[in-house]
Amino acid sequence: MPTTQVKPIPTPIALPNRHRETISWNENYGQIFKVVQRPESAETIEDYTMIVTPKNKTEWETWSELPEEKLCRLKKNWEIIQKNLSEHKYNEIISFIGC
Repeated sequence: MPTTQVKPIPTPIALPNRHRETISWNENYGQIFKVVQRPESAETIEDYTMIVTPKNKTEWETWSELPEEKLCRLKKNWEIIQKNLSEHKYNEIISFIGC
């Protein structure tokens, strides 16, 4: 009996989410979202920065914001960064803006 070849299904390429509303850095940074860095005492092993909202209560209240120099780079690239936020993080930020 001949074997049938199965064609692989191509993996979709992630594209920036262009359907999203623009999130203003100037109007919302520090009130709706901010960028923090993981303290050395955190229990995770990853070394990362994180965009947080008041919903991320522990990180919002206790983790340090990035140094001004790094924040300036993020602010300059915010238009691109926000289009590539995960759906979860984008929706979290938008939910606070809508309050």
